[in-house]
Amino acid sequence: MLGHDAQRTGRSGLAGPSSGNPLWSVPISQHMCSSPALGSDGTIYVGGGSSLWAVSPDGSVTWRAPVKGEIWSSPAVAPDGTIYAGTMHGDSGRGGALHAFAPDGKEKWQYAPGFWVQSSPAVASDGTIYFCRSDGGLCALSPEGMVEWTYAPDEKSREGIWLSSPAIAPDGTIIYGSNSTEGGPGLLRALTPNGQLLWTLAAGSGMNHAPAIASDGTVYVCTNDDGHLRAVSPAGKELWTFAAHSAVQSSPAIGPDGTLYFSCDDGDLFAVSSEGRELWKTGIGGSQTQPAIGADGTIYVLGDKVYAVSSAGDVLWSTAPDDYSETSPAIGTGGTLYVAGSSTSTLRAIGER
Repeated sequence: MLGHDAQRTGRSGLAGPSSGNPLWSVPISQHMCSSPALGSDGTIYVGGGSSLWAVSPDGSVTWRAPVKGEIWSSPAVAPDGTIYAGTMHGDSGRGGALHAFAPDGKEKWQYAPGFWVQSSPAVASDGTIYFCRSDGGLCALSPEGMVEWTYAPDEKSREGIWLSSPAIAPDGTIIYGSNSTEGGPGLLRALTPNGQLLWTLAAGSGMNHAPAIASDGTVYVCTNDDGHLRAVSPAGKELWTFAAHSAVQSSPAIGPDGTLYFSCDDGDLFAVSSEGRELWKTGIGGSQTQPAIGADGTIYVLGDKVYAVSSAGDVLWSTAPDDYSETSPAIGTGGTLYVAGSSTSTLRAIGER
């Protein structure tokens, strides 16, 4: 799923490629904003235009499932192989659905909440699916597609456009944020697994991406135009802020030692300690995507190229994708990195030949 896991850490248990060799590319019709998600058998799932695509590790298209509207968010794959993807259609923000597909591409069910589903769903350990609606509501569905509960914020809170995807803390708390459009602050919210609001925190200029949650429950979130990384306690208290020098449009990734990695619009990849201290920064030409971290600590990030950066901040390799991407890379088996290009609508594999 987006950010690799329900905590959105961006950290994989697999090693990524040690070189930037292109392996294959597959054209995926129409504009892509969807990051790749991987099944347990290595199948790559990605939304492209009005379809969900399944691509095998050798680059052949396994199936394509059409949907009404478009898929802008990243799919999530449950342990039983079910793929969940959100859709949006119409101009009013009220058309969309969460779809569930079997591994063979057959639709199992769909649920229409009455709003766009731009959010990438998160799947809890008990199989519950959480996703955000475009009005700021958060929905919880059973694996069978039944509504367990819906949280709807008050009218004042609905002034924001809710593009954040939820993250699930180790204790089951669901956390998500908003991107304000009215000049006020964005909001970070925490809810219990049964839908009760725990706390709300005003967080800078808002966020249009998911928070990342560490193993101790600390929540890390990047806020957009004011360019800050914020650390928030499990109780909703701001612990510290770190100021970058330009807007930050992506989620941070959390390394195995707790180091936080994120990139900003003007071109730097930052490494910040869990106490909020800058460790290093490396130029990558601008990025709006969350990095992916390999099992050995290598950071893979999309900037003006695809970059592999060591945990010490050294560029190990880079390769030009001839594309612009709003998506995050995903690490697969065999040291393969999968990248979805937004401008050319192409899914690419990078790895060892």
